[in-house]
Amino acid sequence: MIAEDLLGQRIGPYTIEAILGSGGMAVVYRARHSRGDAVALKVLFPPPGAGKEMRTRFEREARTAMRLRHPAIVHVLEAGQTGGRAFMAMALVEGESLADRLARAGSLDETTATDIAWQIADALDYAHRQGVVHRDIKPSNILLAADGRALLTDFGVALALDDLALTRTGHTVGTPAYMAPEQANGQVVDGRADLYSLGVVLYQMITGRTPFRGNTPQVLHAHVYDLPPSPSTLARVSPGLEAIILRALAKDPAQRFLSGAAMAQALTRLSDQTTPLPASGQTKRSHPWWLWPAIIIPVLALLGVFISLSFTSVTLTSTSTPRATPTAWATPLPTFTATVPPTASPTPTLLPTAPPTATATPTLSPSPTPILATDTPAAVPIVANTPTATSPPPTATPCPVPITTTLTIALDNSGSAALGCPRTEAIIVNAAQQPFENGLMLWREDVNVIYGLRPDQTWFLTGDTWREDVDPSEDPTLTPPNGLYQPVRGFGKVWREQPGLREALGWATAEEKGFTVVIQEFAGGTVWQEAEGQGGVILLNSGYYQASGF
Repeated sequence: MIAEDLLGQRIGPYTIEAILGSGGMAVVYRARHSRGDAVALKVLFPPPGAGKEMRTRFEREARTAMRLRHPAIVHVLEAGQTGGRAFMAMALVEGESLADRLARAGSLDETTATDIAWQIADALDYAHRQGVVHRDIKPSNILLAADGRALLTDFGVALALDDLALTRTGHTVGTPAYMAPEQANGQVVDGRADLYSLGVVLYQMITGRTPFRGNTPQVLHAHVYDLPPSPSTLARVSPGLEAIILRALAKDPAQRFLSGAAMAQALTRLSDQTTPLPASGQTKRSHPWWLWPAIIIPVLALLGVFISLSFTSVTLTSTSTPRATPTAWATPLPTFTATVPPTASPTPTLLPTAPPTATATPTLSPSPTPILATDTPAAVPIVANTPTATSPPPTATPCPVPITTTLTIALDNSGSAALGCPRTEAIIVNAAQQPFENGLMLWREDVNVIYGLRPDQTWFLTGDTWREDVDPSEDPTLTPPNGLYQPVRGFGKVWREQPGLREALGWATAEEKGFTVVIQEFAGGTVWQEAEGQGGVILLNSGYYQASGF
């Protein structure tokens, strides 16, 4: 069944009138109760084979949201199932989403952005005090009513849906562009993760972009390790609001606002002290009621004018992003100066070579904390750029960081062009691998993450969350066919908890083994090669991989 098939149909006491929006597994309709009340009706469209668990979670999370009563939270009226289809009825908000507003306007003036952030921070403070953490704060989940109210929606429901998606496909719960570092790590989160996400939304409202860009692994890595560009390098913003944004985006939850109330109070104090700067090319909106004191007190108004004038000369150009690099043991390797070919032609090929000298003894001691958890990056094919016959001979440009001589994987022009120059020097780390019927799993000790290589030549990354004192090593109810193996420990946990991945990879064809690997990160991906052996893999940022010898 498709979404349009329900138009004019009844679900419970509701008659469906129109489609308001849709997501990956649900559609929101405008519907009318038999009493005549118009509502927003969210109807679950589970993928084939999802079973009853998704519907159960959908209803349970909806019931949790039903007890939240706050002016800035969309009220959930009821939830249930009828005819095998789960639904949730919500108050209908006439207006648009913040995502739609930003798509149309680009950015917002400081007054409007502060007003929206204050309302959502107050709503989050209320929800957190009720024991509810949203975990998916983003512009599409913030509705802007025609009367100026900002309302938070999808409380917990997105978590219920994405949580089940996680167990089937390896996707991280939440939206990567707005995800707190601890959420990206797969760790337990509290309300401060929501405040980080709200900080991202506020950053976007002011600058017109999110702090970090790139594919999913790059964005999640940046949330964990990189410092965002200062908002004042991208847009006009008062120093007080910039300080609030950067505090909300602190990597350490203890350095953020401790509650939504604290963040809302900081926004209120800011409005009482300054006249916010308008976004470039925009006219400032009228002040909402809670900003009136800043307008009617002459002294503060004059102070605001002074601050506004003093910041008209702020430079609107981006600066390089400072990085907070994680600590990991690593051994630098010999290097040579390399050049990057300017053209791209065939698909990269990994050619086996003689094994290099052994440098370390493989071990499998687990790291205590997972560093990164991400969903599968979108697969983007590499397009060759072939020069014309009249083009002048290209001049090779040396890479600032040389390619290590230990990497003996032979790359043709297209592979080199896709990787670009190295970003870091090569290191030697402990690792583990396990082959499967239709793919491979790799584990990297220094950052404690697991890579999955699928049969369709795409790869994914997730944190290794297996703990010996908490998690079972294997599932005794699963029996592999003769000659095959059930993966154990970290590989086994990922394989067991993600049935979609289990179906894609099949059973293990050998037991896991430890080894040492030479790793060098490039602008376009990461290259692995066994320190003892001929196996190697190129993990491209596009989501594809090339492997040989594993």
